[in-house]
Amino acid sequence: MSDILARATRGLIALSLAASVLVGVHIVSSTPASAAAAYRILVTGDSITQGSNSDYTWRYRLVKKLNQTAPGEFEMVGTRSTLFNNVTNEQGSTNYADSNFTGKQHSALWGTTYEIQVDNIASQVSSTNANVLVTMLGSNDLAYRTSPAATIENVRLFIQRARAANPGIDIVIGEVVTKWDPWSGSINLTAETQDYASRLATLASSLNTSSERVVIANTRNGWDPTKHTWDGTHPNATGETLIAQRISEGLAKIGIGAASPNIFQTTSWNVEAPQPSVATATEKATLSWSRNSTGATGMFIQTRIENINQAWQELPYAVGNPDSWTLDPLAAGGTYQFRLRPTKGFMEGDAGSSVQRTIDGITPGAPTGLVTTPVATDSTGGVQIRMSWNAGSNAQGYILAQRRYPGTAGFTELPYPITGTSWTFGLLDAGRYYAFRTQSSRGFLTSGWATGATKRSKGIPSNASYAVVGDSYAAGNGMYRDPYAYDDLECVRASDSWSSHVASYYSPYRRIVACSGAAIADVDNIQAGLAEDHFSSASPNAAKMMTVSIGGNDVGFAAWLGRCVTSNCNTPENEADFTSTVNLTEQRLAVLYSRLADRFPYTDIIAMGYPSPVGDTPGGLCGVAIDQGEANFIWRGVIHLNGAIDRAATQSGAWTGLGLRIENEFRTHGACDDDPWIHAVSTPKENSFHQNQAGHLRYGMIINDYLIDRTS
Repeated sequence: MSDILARATRGLIALSLAASVLVGVHIVSSTPASAAAAYRILVTGDSITQGSNSDYTWRYRLVKKLNQTAPGEFEMVGTRSTLFNNVTNEQGSTNYADSNFTGKQHSALWGTTYEIQVDNIASQVSSTNANVLVTMLGSNDLAYRTSPAATIENVRLFIQRARAANPGIDIVIGEVVTKWDPWSGSINLTAETQDYASRLATLASSLNTSSERVVIANTRNGWDPTKHTWDGTHPNATGETLIAQRISEGLAKIGIGAASPNIFQTTSWNVEAPQPSVATATEKATLSWSRNSTGATGMFIQTRIENINQAWQELPYAVGNPDSWTLDPLAAGGTYQFRLRPTKGFMEGDAGSSVQRTIDGITPGAPTGLVTTPVATDSTGGVQIRMSWNAGSNAQGYILAQRRYPGTAGFTELPYPITGTSWTFGLLDAGRYYAFRTQSSRGFLTSGWATGATKRSKGIPSNASYAVVGDSYAAGNGMYRDPYAYDDLECVRASDSWSSHVASYYSPYRRIVACSGAAIADVDNIQAGLAEDHFSSASPNAAKMMTVSIGGNDVGFAAWLGRCVTSNCNTPENEADFTSTVNLTEQRLAVLYSRLADRFPYTDIIAMGYPSPVGDTPGGLCGVAIDQGEANFIWRGVIHLNGAIDRAATQSGAWTGLGLRIENEFRTHGACDDDPWIHAVSTPKENSFHQNQAGHLRYGMIINDYLIDRTS
């Protein structure tokens, strides 16, 4: 409710009861009687009945209904036909919401009471020759003047004097409705209106006769001042339909029209704002208007930039007295349209016709030297990236834009220019790739864009799409002793291998495309396509991660292990041969990583290393004789291969550094150490020299730790 109040009442001009002076009725000539009209209906009341500038009034709603249910049978009569001017706080307004309203005659008066009108009703009835009297008085009596009991006595006198002026007159009396204080949220006059309604029913019953009928219109039925008033007291368009319906039900009881159809419904205040006057100056414009024609308590100001076909933008609050507003600064060089939309308390009308103007200004120079830097999370846990740049000439501010990859079709701009030369974008998504750019602005004129390098935000993304690429170390060899327990017998894939531990921390959407025996060419020609299919099946906005464990088969690592088991592998010739093979593989790995980076942009591509199957003090492989020199040869080979993987990854932009971690973690957990994480020569043979279940778990934890350290 507080938001409604802030929007609807800003600029609201207080309608002081004191300003609406309680005056006696000034008799003017009544509408001539129509020969065909059997019923001459005189409506009396206070501000609820008279209405103010650009109200439809409930009288209007009643006449529309009677034109349907009693066409040609009635005529509205009265001592005036005007509204109260709530803008100038004076009588005499002719600005009805519907200028074609033909049943305007009435004798209602803003601020009046039964206490006053008992002295005027006789002259009103006699001067208009009314034979039906409809009255909706009592609100001011109960609020400010008299008790329900005292008010009823004035009603009794009011009826007596009306009958004296025209014996036989029929009378329909509306109940007094409650009020609402929007500031405190309280409903007022609840007890008073209930008491008054009970007494009014008793009075009507005692005074009602077959020749002079007195009928109660149950206007309290369905009334809710929080929904049916524009200021807590006076009916809005919906409230007008409710009162008119209840009055029509009362009239139907004396044979005028019918209760049906029910016209009470949610109804808009379709009043159009006036066209504003617009005076422009350098990078600003001043709008002015008059609220007199609309009775508005304020105007919502709407603008749009024509030369970019911008949708209409509206000031978030209504502007009241004085009836002017300066928009400063405006976009220099933009062609603007300006229009108004009226609000009357809590009612909002329709936008009026627009005025178009073009604003002048100076074109600023572009900023230079844009730098973007990922920084730590903020106090709310949001991820941040900081931008800084050198000022552009004649710039009043800077427009900043960022784009996340993947996830957005284009750059998203801050909704306003900033005035400094640095900015920290916060509440970014963790572990996502962002591009940033900035341009100088001066009003609407802007410079060219200065664009920085794409940067990855710190942290690990949620709901990422994860592809596991590579050979048997990635597929999951070693998880089971039963060769038929694997998910894919051909590639020996195990869904609960080490990558499942990474996936549970990093991503719920994982696919293992790695295959036992795979080499670099298999990743390039087969697995990359499978990974692409996997990423395509995920949300197009999802973060993407790929671990690549490849190169071991390309250097023939399994064959070298077999050679060490069956013969002496620690020779200078073998060392040179293995080193040459690794060096050639390094070049091929660099090409592969580059191709993957091109094919999968904005993807975390992590180059995996290999664990050594033997510790640094093996003493043999569970009965298979390998001397210390051969163990050192194997150890050096793993280090050399992991180094080649890191160098190739660094050259192509893939993530590096895992090999050393894996080497160090597995150093004392070789195949035949006290706590082995690696199978020795094993059955099935595919498990040999691969991680066992403990090794798979630890391997996944190493990668998780690496991801945390790498991205924090």
